[in-house]
Amino acid sequence: MPETKMVSMKQTKAEIKKDNSPMEVGGNRDPFPWGLKVDLNNVSIKKLGVDVSKYVVGEEVTIIAKSKIERLSQAANSTGGENQSMTLQITNLQLKQGN
Repeated sequence: MPETKMVSMKQTKAEIKKDNSPMEVGGNRDPFPWGLKVDLNNVSIKKLGVDVSKYVVGEEVTIIAKSKIERLSQAANSTGGENQSMTLQITNLQLKQGN
């Protein structure tokens, strides 16, 4: 399978308007779709050998991950709409400081 290029997942204003996920308090929507955040707990941080004191909020990091496809879904409805989804379980992860 050919390697894909890095793509910004930030939603356009039209995509955000069309999205019917819940809004944050204050009426703001996250510009990124639900499900794209990765939360690392204490155990995961220790496994990665990361010292969070060497990072700052807002700093960009690169993640390299190996994942297993857990679920694939494709559905169509009577109005002609179509939806596809993929559930990935991250099995291996590398974190690189900087971009």
